Amino acid sequence: MVRLEELDLSFNKIGGSGAKGLAEAFGFLQDMTSLNIGDNDLGPAGMLEISAALQSMTRMKHFNIRSPSNHSSLTLNPSAVQF
Repeated sequence: MVRLEELDLSFNKIGGSGAKGLAEAFGFLQDMTSLNIGDNDLGPAGMLEISAALQSMTRMKHFNIRSPSNHSSLTLNPSAVQF
């Protein structure tokens, strides 16, 4: 099993199809505690893909998915999220 705790992919021009691929990969990264994929072009569908993947990432503490190009954002407060 891969053990990756922090990942910063901000400003990498990741689009909706990239978000789908990342969401699939996150199934293997259950120890991740910090993820920054902000300032990409995920779009609403990509944001939904990523947020669905977060359901299995129970150790996540810090998460940024801000997308300024379409003014979409998702804020995660782990203590308030119920899956």
